[in-house]
Amino acid sequence: MMEHSLWDLIHELAEDHEQRSAVLRRVDETVISVSYGELLRDMEKGARRASALPGSRIGIWGSSSYSWIIAAYACLLAGKHVILFDGAIGREDFQGLAAYADTEAFAVSAEFAKEAEEIFPGTPVYVFDEFMNAAEAPGCGAEGVSCLPPGGAEQDIIIFTSGTSAGAKGVVIPVHTLTEHLRMFRDALPGSPGESYFSPIPYFHIFGFLMSIEVFNRHGIFCISGGVRNLKEDLWTYRADNVSLVPSMIRFVLETSGFPPQTRTVVTGASACPEEYQRMLREKGITLYAMYGMSEAMGLVAISEAGGGLLRYRPVDGLEVAISDEGEVLVTLPCHFKEYYKKEAETLEILRGDTLMTGDLGELDESGCLRIVGRLGELIVLRNGEKLNAADLDRELSALPGIREAAVFGYEGCPVLAFVPDDDFEEERLDAALTGYNRGRPLDRKITRIWNYRVSLPATATGKIRRNQLAEEYRQLRTSGSGGQA
Repeated sequence: MMEHSLWDLIHELAEDHEQRSAVLRRVDETVISVSYGELLRDMEKGARRASALPGSRIGIWGSSSYSWIIAAYACLLAGKHVILFDGAIGREDFQGLAAYADTEAFAVSAEFAKEAEEIFPGTPVYVFDEFMNAAEAPGCGAEGVSCLPPGGAEQDIIIFTSGTSAGAKGVVIPVHTLTEHLRMFRDALPGSPGESYFSPIPYFHIFGFLMSIEVFNRHGIFCISGGVRNLKEDLWTYRADNVSLVPSMIRFVLETSGFPPQTRTVVTGASACPEEYQRMLREKGITLYAMYGMSEAMGLVAISEAGGGLLRYRPVDGLEVAISDEGEVLVTLPCHFKEYYKKEAETLEILRGDTLMTGDLGELDESGCLRIVGRLGELIVLRNGEKLNAADLDRELSALPGIREAAVFGYEGCPVLAFVPDDDFEEERLDAALTGYNRGRPLDRKITRIWNYRVSLPATATGKIRRNQLAEEYRQLRTSGSGGQA
């Protein structure tokens, strides 16, 4: 495989597009446009600041912002190992993951600086704005993008897997592999050069991080998110052509502000998008795509085709998808993660040469499209040895009256339904609906243990249910004698 440096790729993006808008960012009530030339000069200045940082392993911690992007890319361009941390992580988990990743210094949002210094006394902490406001280096003029790269070989980036922070694994992605991935998959996302893209998925997540450089890679306009709490305001401020949202975000937008008329495409993933939301988007003339991918495969693996239904994914050109004898989806591609940091056994479980063992259960149709039917980790093994697919049960039980969200997990060989009630919830109606649901089903498959969870179900940044967390909380309830039954 031919290796290309990130520095070369970043500079290629500015060729013939010096004045074209690359970023839109909101400052108070004003939207500021940053050109490709300005973006790259900010990265160059930041890279020279990053080159002077002590240590080689830099943790990035903070809210999604333009300065987050500059700091993260500046450290990568300076030849640092970069570790991305969840901006909302708990203190104990943060300390554990930082130690696990051998973090030597931190670059943080200004509002996180004091807390970072308290959590990690004696460890250097730098604010993102230090990279944004770095002085011009010799030979780096105010015009053009002709700066020479700072010294230091390219290293890697660590992005943590989804799941509880305590059990997260560090996915190591070499920078040269990232650039090869970008060259291969330049046209994988919907949309065209010059169009705008918006996603509130946090940048510490693989899909949030890759979205920025994927958009730059196709000379699009990347709209800076203010986080999920600012979703409606950002959506209507930027009025982006293309929007990426998990299904729960789509529901929120449809039930509140709706989508701007300028939005033509919505890309979703992580969990199934209900048919009702699909229909509402079609009625508004919005094309909906579903995306399938994983951190270890550098994000995107396959995407649905326009008009082809959301349950059929077309693999991206340049990779191969196969199904094992056990029904597991296997992905073979030249650009993939290197390893789980300091976890050799776990790496060998998922990576065999250039083939990733995804842990997903799937089927391939006659045209080569992929359908995901479940997850090995979502299989519930009943007392009689029979296996149930938790994701299928989620979809069925979510349709019962009074349920806003539903998730099924296994406990002592029995399926347990955890649900969040909607505003019209009535216990008698749900009991009657469950009686109808269970009628005619074998005893071991009946849903008899139900748990009114009351608040939103625990989920990852991209909307995947944390079933292990639910199971542990339920176990504690049972052990304490609180029950957990509705």
